[in-house]
Amino acid sequence: MFMPLCTVLTTVLATIILGEELHVGSVIGAVAIIVGLYVVLWGKAEDARKAAAPGQLDPEDTLAAPLIADAQNEPN
Repeated sequence: MFMPLCTVLTTVLATIILGEELHVGSVIGAVAIIVGLYVVLWGKAEDARKAAAPGQLDPEDTLAAPLIADAQNEPN
């Protein structure tokens, strides 16, 4: 599993111990990568949650569905 704390710790230690320069572009890129990974992990967890319980109704999905069927669309 990805742990962003390791990335931050490595960057801080490389700056302190090895004397590497920390550039703004590198920090922005690292933040973008970490956010992107968390978005992917969140999406996978959301898909797994929906696939785990296919028979259960999701409250977010049922809010858009009509409670009473339209009489014109029902077959006679």
